Amino acid sequence: MSLESTARYIGRRFFLYNTICEVILHSREDDAVQILDACEDEANRIQAMLNLYDPFSELSRLNKGYCPGEPYRLSESLYAFQENIHNLTEITGGAFDATVGFLMRLWDITARHPTIPSDMEIREAMAHVGYRHLSFLPRERAVVIDIPGLVLDTGGAGKGYAVGCVAECLRGYGVTSASVDFGGNLNVLGPYRAGEWDSRPWRVGVQRPWGKLGDAIGFLDLQDEAVATSGAYDRYFTDANQIYHHILDPRTGRPVRNEVLGVTIVSDSPLLTDVLSTAFFVLGEEQGAQAARRLRDRAAIEYLLVKQDEIVISAGLAKRFHPAAELKIKVRSD
Repeated sequence: MSLESTARYIGRRFFLYNTICEVILHSREDDAVQILDACEDEANRIQAMLNLYDPFSELSRLNKGYCPGEPYRLSESLYAFQENIHNLTEITGGAFDATVGFLMRLWDITARHPTIPSDMEIREAMAHVGYRHLSFLPRERAVVIDIPGLVLDTGGAGKGYAVGCVAECLRGYGVTSASVDFGGNLNVLGPYRAGEWDSRPWRVGVQRPWGKLGDAIGFLDLQDEAVATSGAYDRYFTDANQIYHHILDPRTGRPVRNEVLGVTIVSDSPLLTDVLSTAFFVLGEEQGAQAARRLRDRAAIEYLLVKQDEIVISAGLAKRFHPAAELKIKVRSD
């Protein structure tokens, strides 16, 4: 019997980033424990760096400790992460903006009794928002924020970044078939091994917007790719029959309102996938497709949009999407 034939899928679940995280890998059992320990340690390291609810996290200390106009030195990991998402923000024209922390606190969508901020409160909050107020000094490995009160909130990118770091940890151990799922931010490694001689792409469900959890609008075949979905249905409250959700447009200070119900992005970069799913939702179909096209020199990018009366899907993903029911599908070639 070969060592390979003794391998099977072994997984672990843990709670981080306010969600259930799961790592599944194809491995021999005696190796899996060490690998899964390392993955969980890596996930905890990222959480400790980015957790806004922890006053001692590096991100919290940055938000509280910077002086406007003066360099603030960061760890190598946090500097690289912030610089990367800042570059993506510029490419999306600010549709994704990690400086929205002040606005997120103002809206407080997940509060027990959330309220709608006044126009004046939103205008005042917007004075503390804007990615152009953040600059980078590579030699010093420092950031400069030029206004007071700016709050960096990486909630729209942190899980994608963590998923990518854990996936790299798995690759470092030589794992060739695995799944890393942090609350819907997913990265699969290699093919799914259904048997010793049977390998196939991973089949991943796409959540139906406003449907029950696990109600899939269809399924995607993925291999060595990341996938993330953004939608208004995740966190929201209603007032006078109007929905107010957690995806804010950094350019207006208000929840996004357009024709898109959900956006799923597939790429080989988990961080880019996470960021672009939010930016695409903010931008809508036409501008979102333009942003995806601009980003394709960094990574392979495909997308699927759910609208009220149709599915819009990029040509490179169309043959890998299996709808769960008869749907009107429009394929975009751009």
